[in-house]
Amino acid sequence: MDLDIKDLRVLITAGGNGIGRAIARRFAAEGARVHICDVDEMALSALKSSDPTITSSPCDVADRAAVQKLFAGAVAKLGGLDVLVNNAGVAGPTAKVEEMNPEDWDRCLEICLTGQLHATCGTAFAPEQKCLDRQYLVRRGPARFCDALTLCGGEMGRDRVFQVAVDRAWGR
Repeated sequence: MDLDIKDLRVLITAGGNGIGRAIARRFAAEGARVHICDVDEMALSALKSSDPTITSSPCDVADRAAVQKLFAGAVAKLGGLDVLVNNAGVAGPTAKVEEMNPEDWDRCLEICLTGQLHATCGTAFAPEQKCLDRQYLVRRGPARFCDALTLCGGEMGRDRVFQVAVDRAWGR
């Protein structure tokens, strides 16, 4: 299949495993230049062995400074960015609200909401601006980005997907 994406410069968060890895491999198979990040350094190492054309960096998207470093590194390696796939996300705590560990809740929000913001808004793409800009995304017109948040409602009862509802209702 020719998707006409040869030489696109793509950054994918949480690209070491699962959906992120599949997205990275698909872009690379179509001729895109791909850089991924992940918190799982073993997954990054394994992908480097299996897919040597895909470059990578360890990064926790909840850490603003780490995301800034990620973007600087990805831009240096790829010569700019055309596509951002915001894939990082976690399902979060699976307990009833009254039994939930507040630290687990906080971590879910740090990754699923704040991490998306770090990658999409001014902290990463255009520090001097307050919103997504074309500072790095200049080669083929407007910025292209995709947010891929986790939806797990079919796997557990309604009382255990409260954080996903908040994620979807308030974070978008």
